[in-house]
Amino acid sequence: MIAHVDSIGDAIYTPENYISQDYNFELVHDFYKQTNPIFFEAFQKFFNERFTHFKFTKPGEGLFYSGGTYYSHTANELFIAVNDTKDLDVVDLTAHEYGHAINYYLHPNNSFIRAKAHYDEITSIFMELICFDFLDTKPELMNDVNFQRKNYLLLF
Repeated sequence: MIAHVDSIGDAIYTPENYISQDYNFELVHDFYKQTNPIFFEAFQKFFNERFTHFKFTKPGEGLFYSGGTYYSHTANELFIAVNDTKDLDVVDLTAHEYGHAINYYLHPNNSFIRAKAHYDEITSIFMELICFDFLDTKPELMNDVNFQRKNYLLLF
């Protein structure tokens, strides 16, 4: 069995389509690291806050959508929540939601304004799509059925 192994020797990805939360963060971090340095700097700010500002939820519990980036006026901070599907969906959802956080960081006066919400989605969807190009370079993911399905759908 092929498995991705972390520094303490635990298998955190296997062909059974299981993506752990740690491996999800590792993949998304490595993806954003190879993007524009300005994007990566903004990403790094939110990535460093992931233990207090990022929440995984069970699919169907707690989120109306599969993920969300939320601004707290009280705390003056962003929070991200993503359904932990334990497959590659969680990776693209995380890349997408971090796209919203980056957009807010780079354009704080334009984000979360209802009239400009579609611009936020364009940035996030773009980051999600190019994340798949990055994931395509990961040999351990090549047999993932969900990954193959998404690549197929992106061709049309």
